[in-house]
Amino acid sequence: MLTRKNLKGIWAAVPLEWTHNDQLDLTVFQENTRRICENGAHAVYTTGSTGEFYALDFDEFRQMVDAFVEVTKDYDIHTGVGTTALNTRDVIRMVSYCAVKGVDAVMPAFPSWIELRDDECVAFLQAVCSVSRELGVIHYNIGRSKRLFSGSDYQKILPLLPENFLGSKSTSADFVYQSKLIRLSPELVHFPGESIFTPTMMIGGKGIITVAYCMNPSFCIRWYEACVQENWQEAIRMQKYWNDYLIDIVLPILEQGYLDPAIDRAQVIAAGFLQGSNRIRAPYSPVPDATIAEMRRLMIRDYPDLVYQK
Repeated sequence: MLTRKNLKGIWAAVPLEWTHNDQLDLTVFQENTRRICENGAHAVYTTGSTGEFYALDFDEFRQMVDAFVEVTKDYDIHTGVGTTALNTRDVIRMVSYCAVKGVDAVMPAFPSWIELRDDECVAFLQAVCSVSRELGVIHYNIGRSKRLFSGSDYQKILPLLPENFLGSKSTSADFVYQSKLIRLSPELVHFPGESIFTPTMMIGGKGIITVAYCMNPSFCIRWYEACVQENWQEAIRMQKYWNDYLIDIVLPILEQGYLDPAIDRAQVIAAGFLQGSNRIRAPYSPVPDATIAEMRRLMIRDYPDLVYQK
């Protein structure tokens, strides 16, 4: 059972996979989940933005969860499933299914079509936490939900939530913002994004929810271990290496308007650790194959530590 005390480590984000006729490719999805489980991650999760949570209907969601736990049950690894929807009822339906299937944690964002008031945020999180006290709840704290929670927001609501509310995935690149999360709600675990991973670990961070592991597990594990061992010289070097990669290779693609599922899938394909194609579900467009090939060429030349070596 996950608690605020043992929630830590590398949480690897496995993408969904699609067939040529736009159906879930559960065979490739399971193989990729298996590869993550076998290479040193502390946890594997799916259906965040990288995992295209918004693209699934409930029947597909159940198929995905069934396929996911069929693999993970054979490994000593924690599991998480994103459970975001536009209303509380649909979130609770997904959370309940995860609880029945033995998933360790769910990760809902706030319903986003209309911005929630403070009392509605509390009621939403209480409803999710009440499904099962054995099921950890990690808030997917993202600005796209129109309510980006601050450290003071978590500080204010913490007395109103049960112990299975564990923390957040808060991936803002603003380090002052991340610092306030940890300072004002130290009881919780707040996972940062990759671009401020090392400095967050220096002030008490516990781990990361990341696609970097799905590029090259060895790099991500060495980075995490450098932080845990307080080898800050090496951890800072690896942080700079990652951020330079973002600036040189990822940002030019972001500037073309591609976002999480397209960008993350392109990075994973270019790095070569997981199987799959660049297909994502409409209305979003994938990064073109030619661009991914150029990404790989540049990664091999300039950032070889991010390329998977068999």
